[in-house]
Amino acid sequence: MLRNICNPSLTCLILDLSLRDKAPPLEPRYVSEIIQQIGDDCPGLTDFGIGFPNPEQQHSVELITSALNSIRFPNLKYLDLGYDGDPNSPSGLALDWNQFLLNHPTVEDLQYRHSRALPDCLPRLKAFKGAFDCRDVLSLGAYRLLSALELEVYQPWDINDVVNFRLTLQEMPLLQTLVLKRG
Repeated sequence: MLRNICNPSLTCLILDLSLRDKAPPLEPRYVSEIIQQIGDDCPGLTDFGIGFPNPEQQHSVELITSALNSIRFPNLKYLDLGYDGDPNSPSGLALDWNQFLLNHPTVEDLQYRHSRALPDCLPRLKAFKGAFDCRDVLSLGAYRLLSALELEVYQPWDINDVVNFRLTLQEMPLLQTLVLKRG
């Protein structure tokens, strides 16, 4: 199906591979083939989103991250990376997309659904959307670049959360838009 969709003129592709309901998760080899095909057939992407499935325990995610880290979109501005499983599970911990991020310094808008810290490699980052509980995935240097920040709150804050977040906000001279919403 992707062969009919992907082509050099395509600029936006949002693909959620996290199957719902009772469907079994895609095997990592199939996910890696899909990613490689996107990289080969859609070099013009400016907006790219991908939700990774939580593979069954007997499968490694190494094929997925290897495929992702090998592709490049020279004009990428918007990136949405997500993982459907527990980020602290063996598969969740093995997801390493640092090289992919290093290959895409043009990203300006990032939506991120994982607890793995991100490398400080997005010099054009202006907008970030993620979970309040995982706000430490960005470095302070990355926060200083942001003009828009949206965080989803999944549990009540304690006083330390409030104090630390206030300190972070004080380090954000370019911030124009702040959205805190219930997740």
